[in-house]
Amino acid sequence: MKNDFSGGSAYYDVILGKKTFAKHAAFVAKILKQHKVKTVLELGCGSGLYLAPLKKQRFDIHGLDISAPMLKHAKKIKGVRVFQKDMTTFKLPQKYDAILVLNSGLVLLPNAKAIQKTINNVQRHLNPGGLFLIDIPNHAVEIKENNNTTGKHAYKIPKGKLEVVFEDHKRGNKWVADWYGYVNGKKDFHEHYEELIVDPKTMERMFKGFNILSVHGTRSGGRFDPKKSYRRFYVLNLAN
Repeated sequence: MKNDFSGGSAYYDVILGKKTFAKHAAFVAKILKQHKVKTVLELGCGSGLYLAPLKKQRFDIHGLDISAPMLKHAKKIKGVRVFQKDMTTFKLPQKYDAILVLNSGLVLLPNAKAIQKTINNVQRHLNPGGLFLIDIPNHAVEIKENNNTTGKHAYKIPKGKLEVVFEDHKRGNKWVADWYGYVNGKKDFHEHYEELIVDPKTMERMFKGFNILSVHGTRSGGRFDPKKSYRRFYVLNLAN
């Protein structure tokens, strides 16, 4: 199983929406500024949907991702250094004021052991009291609302028209999604990914060594409601 989004990397920003993620990045920037953060590392940075707007906010930000096709786009962002590495095992020479794992990156890992390895690795790369921001789905709501569903969206692109069919379903302890992309009616890519379904109590036990400062219900803030919120956005800091 590959969860690196390399198949549809050319259209990733179009599908997810740069303007939408600029709003999400504004919320992240607000948190970082509240805690006087200067240096930032984003794990699973992909094409740089968060890197670019956060760089504009004058953070000294680096990105890390395992996918070469995605990093090809991130490398075009002026003033941002990126690394092609695995978030479970990476080693970098510096520590950071904040580390981000956004856009479901943590649950795209294959199992709980890999998640724990990543969290432990984050601890080793944070400055004392450093922030750790995590954005993952609230799968209880996702499954209730969207299990076994199919949707279709159209996007304007320079080549003409991009249409993407989205299919979602639960399989065991995974939330499985398939994206089928068609450019001007011709099949162009198939993106398959699987998210590990981890209940909140199990996830939060993995946060040993961190304090939970707040939990939000969307990527742009807001109160978390376990029965209604689609996201779980954690703001943690490294315990002394």
